[in-house]
Amino acid sequence: METESTPELQLAGANLNSDPNSKPKIVVIMGATGSGKSKLAIDLASHFPIEIINADSMQVYRGLDVLTNKVPDHEQKGVPHHLLGTVSPNVEFTAKDFRDAAIPLIDEIWSRNCLPVIVGGTNYYIQALVSRFLLDDHAEDPEANCLLDLPGQNWGRADNLRYDCCFICLDASLPALDQYVNQRVDLMVSAGLLEEVRDIYKLNADYTRGLRQAIGVREFEDFLKYWNSECLQSSACPELFNENICQIMDSTGDDQTKLMLKEAIEKVKLNTRRLVRRQACGNKELRGAHEWEQHQRGRSHRKRVSHLRKSGHLVRFEPEK
Repeated sequence: METESTPELQLAGANLNSDPNSKPKIVVIMGATGSGKSKLAIDLASHFPIEIINADSMQVYRGLDVLTNKVPDHEQKGVPHHLLGTVSPNVEFTAKDFRDAAIPLIDEIWSRNCLPVIVGGTNYYIQALVSRFLLDDHAEDPEANCLLDLPGQNWGRADNLRYDCCFICLDASLPALDQYVNQRVDLMVSAGLLEEVRDIYKLNADYTRGLRQAIGVREFEDFLKYWNSECLQSSACPELFNENICQIMDSTGDDQTKLMLKEAIEKVKLNTRRLVRRQACGNKELRGAHEWEQHQRGRSHRKRVSHLRKSGHLVRFEPEK
């Protein structure tokens, strides 16, 4: 596999703190929902000594593990994960909160001679962490402040960043991501998504703060209202949550309960697909002059690779066997 030469790809077996005057090195893996960020980060651990810091604004909260698609313990393969399911679901965890929590974590990871890998699709979390200019410590609304549409040259240049960053932006075609999102939501429903949402459901709740902001909570509000009002005293009600919701979806006929459930699930899919598009647009802000797409094999790709080889920016990276 060919990849751009970066300090991060040459760290295996090296002393990460060899130059005390240089900026700390970090890897930032970005990409839309479904692009494979977490899997890539965990795979890196087989080549480099790393620890992962989660930068997903919903996965930082405790609860809704299925809905927010947290990496299960058995899939983490022993790689340390930080800020994953650690924040109370009822508080607002802003971009400033993330920055203030992540900076000391990066220092701790470095003290263990490991490479911090930041993983997530919440672009304003990542911007707040790596840029010195997007957050004012005294801003009344730090999250809104970091979302200002600042010119890329004001914060995207390496000398303006808090760390020596290697940005890895994963990309995929929108049709492929849309298909993945639709399939993933169906799998989540089968895995107990609705039971999770029922546990956090509260009539007339505030869906603008904390974990209730997650896509997949508000979308089921009308359905849960109807279910509670119509079925609360029915012995059949627990079937929806405690047995197999797929039986209701696959049942013949289209009664009101099934129709409302299907509508809610379609809303989750639609809003997740919209999120994918917002994430893809946001990632473009972090792409610099040396961006090149590894998955393409056309004439422009070959020309770019040839130029990078001649300039010394490209090396062949062979994973350890």
